[in-house]
Amino acid sequence: MSSPIPIPDRPAILIEDCVEYGGEKCLVIADLHMGLETELRKKGFRVPSMDEALFSRIMPLADSAENLVILGDTKHSISLDEGYERKRIVQFLAKISFLFKRVLLVPGNHDGNIGELVASVRRENISVTDNRGTVLGGVGLFHGHTWPSPEVMSCESVLMGHNHPSLAFEDSHGVLSKKEAWLKIPMHGCTGQEGEIASRYESIPRELIMLPAFNPYLGGVDVVRDGFLGPLAKALPSSCIDGAHIFLLDGTYMGELGDIREARGDIL
Repeated sequence: MSSPIPIPDRPAILIEDCVEYGGEKCLVIADLHMGLETELRKKGFRVPSMDEALFSRIMPLADSAENLVILGDTKHSISLDEGYERKRIVQFLAKISFLFKRVLLVPGNHDGNIGELVASVRRENISVTDNRGTVLGGVGLFHGHTWPSPEVMSCESVLMGHNHPSLAFEDSHGVLSKKEAWLKIPMHGCTGQEGEIASRYESIPRELIMLPAFNPYLGGVDVVRDGFLGPLAKALPSSCIDGAHIFLLDGTYMGELGDIREARGDIL
């Protein structure tokens, strides 16, 4: 069984053989955080609605797969009390439901009441999984804010969002910039026989892949300097973290996290 394939220059990854869907392809993205601009406006930023921009990023990717998986945090506001925000998200989900045969939402920590919103779309091809994740094409899928299910952890490859991984660069003038990054963490041989991961699961995946955030306004967490979010990621031993491979969106391999951290003098 092959590993999922990142799409060049896009924060999206492809599962080529989703046997649950008759061998069709599944496109996976994470962390849309629809409604983020509302929070930014309260902080003084004059940010327009991102709905069309996000839809325009998804639309050309529809040619690469029959099905879409959103790996958590489809929306940004956790409670979503405002009727206007609810209407926007329902309309957005309805639009993307016409681009794909199926749209599957894996709930994230910002996705309270997401099942209610999906029901309001009234499209039979949109569904919501358990928040501990699901398996498609032999690949485990979960957002990252909860412990994944044993079924997810029994897969060779597991995909997660939640961390918005990026890599920080500093120029000769001390100016920092961040680039979105993929993080591929080998797990076989580094989790050991002890620790919380080994105590929870009989099977451990070969690799854990962290997806960059799909919303470009989110920025990202510098994986070298800032560490990880979520119970599974936080429980990773240092040997797993040091061996994590970092790739930019264009496929450029930047090296192993531990080597970069040592060269930069950073401490997680």
